[in-house]
Amino acid sequence: MFLHCVRQQYTDFVTRTLGSCGDKFGSETAAFAKSVHLQGHGRNAEYQSIHSCLERLKPYGHVSAAVYLSNACHVVYTLAAPPDTNSWQEQDNQGQYWDNLKACKVYWRIIQREKNNVEEKVLNSKICEAWSNLARDLDGRKSSRPDFSNVNEMVKDHACKHWR
Repeated sequence: MFLHCVRQQYTDFVTRTLGSCGDKFGSETAAFAKSVHLQGHGRNAEYQSIHSCLERLKPYGHVSAAVYLSNACHVVYTLAAPPDTNSWQEQDNQGQYWDNLKACKVYWRIIQREKNNVEEKVLNSKICEAWSNLARDLDGRKSSRPDFSNVNEMVKDHACKHWR
């Protein structure tokens, strides 16, 4: 029952939310980010933005590594704390900011290259394989701040649990 509910929520989420940012992988998030202002409002606002967005994505971390990681990467690195914006995530290297940014760029490349060529199950497998080699800082539950370690913790426990 739970998995069916999560799948239904996932389908609803893709239809309602991600569809407004391009495809379900958030292909138009960069364009959308230019119209919103989540950056530059101080440490607490940055953490609240990241936490709020990641909380909404959480159920999809159970269903699709590709969709979850792509959109979580966009939350941190496109919307709330883009590189070279003097964000707190970047300044404090929260969640191994730079290592996970490099990893996100790899995930985005894999998704762009493969999303129209393979089934989502195969795409998820490719993303989990890349994630298992690239993810840094998996201490999300121990951290009081929302950062990319929370994303990696979710992926480790659910979407890619057989890869670590």
